[in-house]
Amino acid sequence: MAVFCMLALLPGLFSLPPTDRDESLFSQASRQMVESGNYVDIRVQDKPRYQKPIGIYWLQSASAKIFQPDDKGQVWVYRIPSALGITIAVLMTAALGAVLFNPTIGFVAALMLMGCTIVNVEARLATTDASLLAAITTTQFALARAWRGSRRWSNFVLFWTALGVGVLLKGPIILLPLVGTVLWLWRSQKTVGWFANLRPLPGLVYLLLLVSPWFVAISMASHGAFMEQSAGKDLLDKIWSGQNRGIILPGFHLLIFPFMFFPFSLFTYMALPDIWLQRKNSAVSFCLGWIVPTWIVFELSLTKLTHYTMPTFPAWALLSAWALIQGYPSLKSVFYKNLVATCWVLIGVAYAIAFIVLAFRFGGDLSAPMSWYQILASIGLVVTQAFGVLFFHRRQWLRSMAVASLGSLLFMTTVFSQTLPGLSNFWISTQVVAKVRAAAQCSNPRLITVDFDEPSIVLLGGTKSVLVNTGDAAVEAARAEPCAFAAVNEDQLNSFTVAMQRETGLPSGDIKPFDTVVGFNLGNGHWASLSLFAMPHHGVGQ
Repeated sequence: MAVFCMLALLPGLFSLPPTDRDESLFSQASRQMVESGNYVDIRVQDKPRYQKPIGIYWLQSASAKIFQPDDKGQVWVYRIPSALGITIAVLMTAALGAVLFNPTIGFVAALMLMGCTIVNVEARLATTDASLLAAITTTQFALARAWRGSRRWSNFVLFWTALGVGVLLKGPIILLPLVGTVLWLWRSQKTVGWFANLRPLPGLVYLLLLVSPWFVAISMASHGAFMEQSAGKDLLDKIWSGQNRGIILPGFHLLIFPFMFFPFSLFTYMALPDIWLQRKNSAVSFCLGWIVPTWIVFELSLTKLTHYTMPTFPAWALLSAWALIQGYPSLKSVFYKNLVATCWVLIGVAYAIAFIVLAFRFGGDLSAPMSWYQILASIGLVVTQAFGVLFFHRRQWLRSMAVASLGSLLFMTTVFSQTLPGLSNFWISTQVVAKVRAAAQCSNPRLITVDFDEPSIVLLGGTKSVLVNTGDAAVEAARAEPCAFAAVNEDQLNSFTVAMQRETGLPSGDIKPFDTVVGFNLGNGHWASLSLFAMPHHGVGQ
């Protein structure tokens, strides 16, 4: 299963350009750790990045040292921990299913987790969430074993180590499913005596030994700024102020769940009657404790991003697989089944159409193979959905899941390996850096951007790239560089031209870009036009 999972996640892992902004920020900070040899402080260029703890940066730095020791700024090396994290989460889900239900349910649940939409997205992004999911599923696996009576020291080490890794990855977030599950089981069973199987006192000591050295070191290095910004600002801003992303009312995660867990949301909604009627079943109760408290917290938080509830998806997969394997004994309403199936097909159609539109809107046409690949993949998705519904109504549950999985796998393989990398208008930084390097007559051109500060430009252009806001600042920065190029946003084009006139004495008509890049800036959601210039006396000329 591990090999199959890694193979399924490979499409797009290498070919998808770096995305703005989080992925590029994480990757660049990890890159600078390798460059500087400082594995305590977290920085992007000369600015501290104190939103998250050190865990993901250590993992990404290790990946870069292993797979890219010559530092070419390729983002795929920073994505390896995410792909491995999802693989571990899939394996732990299978193991959890075996502990809570039986191995067959665990295997089916693992396939569901591996194939759902948001997990495939996060597996291909160099961020914390895929690695965090690995830590959460490992912690929950050890918790389930302790709940079932295991007192093995190996389980003790597994639980507290995974918990420590989760804290180093994303602070207290890993506690949400853990504490929620324990409290839910205490409420349903009126006892938490089984938690003693995890030896909490020595476990807490071991946990502190794991996590406290770095927290002490970063507190000293940052003079307390890390705790102030990560806990006092980043975490609390997300909860109470929407973190400048706007306020989204509760219910958002419920609304998007059918899309995020697609294509297996069909089987989740069909399972709801069984989940409700058998909610006091001990294994079902464990999964509900994993889901419900965590879900409530994220719904109440004012900041809501699509991946926030992903830590609960292994539990959803387990419940969905459990109901499927037992044949949905409580699913009686024909109207409900038809409603769920219809909504599910509409979601698939929406995905199919959306990516065809993307292919043509942001860089494709009928002459591009990418467009035809996407058209065929979209048709295949809808066709397999139709067969999935047909098999479901015939009560051929596993066959229904198999064809839905196949259609989704082919669709997502096409999206990540062909369509998204082929959307040239999405990847502004990639185009800018490629054109500058093609035009340069030196091996290491210095890139200066004016009014364009997306982190992907630093990751691709190099740590020493210069990001400024005015034309005068760009000219000043270029004076000390033997080979410099400027990428100027159209809003600052006039000020840059005036600054170049003063610097070179040339009339404005002679100050012309050698190329222009136009694209959609994923970082701010607006179109951007960047004019590319060789700075005075260097590069391709004036």
